[in-house]
Order: sequence, then C-alpha cells, then structure tokens
Amino acid sequence: MTFDCSKIKLKNGSSGTEVKELQELLRGYGCYEGSIDGKFDSVTSNAVKEYQRILGLTVDGWVGSETCKSLHQYQSLSQDLKKGSNNVYVKLVQNRLKQLGYYTGTVDGLYGTLTFNSVKQYQAKHNLLQDGVVGKVTYKSLLTNQNTNSGTNNNRSTTSNGIYTNTHLCERRGGDCGGQITGYHCACFSIQQGIRTFGITGYSQRTIGGYAGTTTAGTGHWGIETALAKIAKNEGIKLKVTWKNLSDLGSTQKEQYKKIGEIISSPNKFAFIHLLYRNRYGHYEHIKTVNTNTSGLIIRNSLGDKCNSPAYCGYNESRTMSTETSYIRGISQKSVCIVEKI
Repeated sequence: MTFDCSKIKLKNGSSGTEVKELQELLRGYGCYEGSIDGKFDSVTSNAVKEYQRILGLTVDGWVGSETCKSLHQYQSLSQDLKKGSNNVYVKLVQNRLKQLGYYTGTVDGLYGTLTFNSVKQYQAKHNLLQDGVVGKVTYKSLLTNQNTNSGTNNNRSTTSNGIYTNTHLCERRGGDCGGQITGYHCACFSIQQGIRTFGITGYSQRTIGGYAGTTTAGTGHWGIETALAKIAKNEGIKLKVTWKNLSDLGSTQKEQYKKIGEIISSPNKFAFIHLLYRNRYGHYEHIKTVNTNTSGLIIRNSLGDKCNSPAYCGYNESRTMSTETSYIRGISQKSVCIVEKI
C-alpha cells in the first residue's frame, strides 16, 4: 500500500491512484465488486462501510487513518487459520470466499466445518495444498485473485437429485451486488449477475444501464440485448441471446423449471426471468435454486429492504413454481432470457 495513512482522507468525490489501490484492497477482502476505476462513488463507499463493519470500526464510509492502517495490517497473515480459529482474519477469509462463490455461511469469524470445506474447495481449484488450512500462500491467493467468480463453474450445481443451484450470484448485501442500485435497475442487476458466469466482473449497474438505455421506466428487451452486445465486444467474446416462453421449455411445469435449472447450472449459459412481480410490477430476476422434487424455487430477489436509499440490499426468497408461473403469465412478452457464450 503506497498511501500515507497519517495524511489520508478518501471519501465520496475522491479520485486517483489511491482510490484505485483502495478498491483493489477492498476487493481482496471480499467487500468490493465494482470497477477498479479510481473513482470514489457510492459503490466504493458502501464497500468501505462493509469492511468497517467486519472489522468493528466506525462505519462512516470514508477512509481516514484508522481504516487505512487496518487495510494495511490485514494484508499479511500472522499465523495459520484452521478449525477452531476465531478472529478478524477468519471473517475476511469467509467474506472473500463468499464473494468468490465457495462459502455460503455466515461471516462470523468462527472457523468451522463449512469454512474448512470451502477453503479446501478453493485450494483444489487453484492447485494449492488441499489441507483446509489458510496459511500464507492460500491467504495471499485469496487476496490477490483477480477473478471474483473463480469458483463458480467448478462446483455450480447438484443435478443427480433433482436440485439445480446457481452459485455464481453475488449475494453480498447492497446495490451493485446482491441488490439493485435503484428501483428500476433490475435488468442491469440481472445482466451484472449473469455475466459473472463467464468470469466477467467490473461492470457497475449504472454502466450497464448506460449501455441498455435504462430509464426510470426500466429496460426493454432490446436494451438488454444492446448492453450484452456491448459487453461482449468489450470482452472479445461472442454471446447469443434468446428469449423463450416458459411453454417453449417443456410441456409440464416440472419439465420447464428443470430446463431452467439445467441452464443456470451450466458453465456456458445463464438465464433470467421477466415477470410481473407480485402481479404488480414489471421486473427481471434470477433464479438461484430449482428443486424439482418439492416444486420449490429460491429467487435472488434484488428488491430487498433498502440499504442506503435508493439502493436495495437484496435477499433470497423461497417461492413455489406455481407462484413463479403466475407472475410470468403477467407479462405478454417472452419471459425467459437465455444467454449463451459461443
């Protein structure tokens, strides 16, 4: 870290190389999902607040000497983390593993079985010693890994028992991650979440909204296709976008959602749904889990309780296939957007 903590004060409106370095550090701790652009905006401020909450610091969203010193302090590991460990380092590891898609538990600082298994999965993916212990090598790998979706395609779903789970979704609370930045950026949220399947991050919802022509009225299908084409061009890849009716995916409800489950658990495809949320609001959303045994769904609902107005926190909502179908029927257009990397 190159900046001087005795003099630093980074806050909304700051810009430059120090902010870039801050964003990189926050990403390493699992707190930041936005672009490394050197602009201290609301996304960066929210990331600072999350980091401060984890560390037990004053939560003010700006970087003064106290926050600055802690950012530097936790860049190196003083002792190995293993089962039974209970400290701030464990919280940071859990938070980073959660961002990368390996850990689904609570960020509580307790190194239990779930943390142990998540570490082993990460180590296996990155050709590290698979001992479930976070030593200096594993810790450095976690903090410097540039791919915030690195764990997604290696362990995305369980399909043999009728359960299909999309594990690439960012579920950290707040806009530009688990929620949407305004009440009308749901399509931008869906694109941002979906492209993580291909290891693509760094596009804010506002940037995507600019590509898509998003307004306070929302985003149309054409705008979604335009935004995806722009991102594909930027990334040097080819994407095929197809819109389907639910009935195109199978003759029964179980077949239809099974097909959606297969898509969301594929490493080369993603899908999101256009529906009339609660039979009242036009909305785009991602299905996180399809359970064909219980006819149940888990929806990544980006319209959770507001965190910092106008941004939403986002949360996971349980819903039946029948309820989801009733919402989909409220939209006259084709409702299932399937995006394939070709």
